[in-house]
Amino acid sequence: SPPDGAENSTNPYDAQNSALAVNFNTVALIKHDTGIIESAEPQTPLLDITREIGTRVKPGLHRVNVSAFSHRNSSITPDRLVAELIAAQLRQQDIAVEKKFHRGRVKPNDTLLYTYRSEMTVAEMLRACLKYSSNFIANQLFLYCGARQYGAPATWDKARKAMTNAIYAATDLDSDNMIIAEGSGLSRNNLVTPSAMIVLLERFKPHAWLLSETAGTPLKSGTMTGVYSYAGYLGQTPDDPAVVIILNQELNNREMILDK
Repeated sequence: SPPDGAENSTNPYDAQNSALAVNFNTVALIKHDTGIIESAEPQTPLLDITREIGTRVKPGLHRVNVSAFSHRNSSITPDRLVAELIAAQLRQQDIAVEKKFHRGRVKPNDTLLYTYRSEMTVAEMLRACLKYSSNFIANQLFLYCGARQYGAPATWDKARKAMTNAIYAATDLDSDNMIIAEGSGLSRNNLVTPSAMIVLLERFKPHAWLLSETAGTPLKSGTMTGVYSYAGYLGQTPDDPAVVIILNQELNNREMILDK
């Protein structure tokens, strides 16, 4: 199921999470004025699913949420994206595969053929997640924490419980200060007070290097319609103060406030 707050739009930040995924459950494509469709990534072959999605968008450069097109064509799914991309990569290695695929369950007597572990550390994943504001990465990690704590399969309830318990145990915060609905900040049911954010930032100081710099200081922005925020530090050393700006208003003037 999608995270709380997702609207299943074509925007990539609305892409659904899943245990099996490629390219963040999105496709990148270029549609020319002539109607010709190409992959927008040199490392990703042009797939049938990309062509089908391309017929449903306007000319231009796009990265879109695959699931947003499922209601128009039930065959356009993240599972199909995974299958087609794996098949294309196999064909590039002269391994013949059919076009058909189906979902199934791993049986107890099935043989594990291959295990791949990413060379990226969790810290590197988090730094990329924060730099590019990737809701998908944030919620993949969020769901994993729940599954690691309470066992597979991953669920939103397990993730909420694991993260909430960890934060409450590490701080003096409780539900009066902070409520976690999902892991990316997409949901308006995520609630936090500025003072609670200061507490979290003080605990986060040893990891401040994970934040990218804005206006020369480590900061993370947060933006929703009518909500504009910054959280980070006013300097580069552990002694520099944490700063939190949370605005619930139509006008985004967080930069002006930060400059003061």
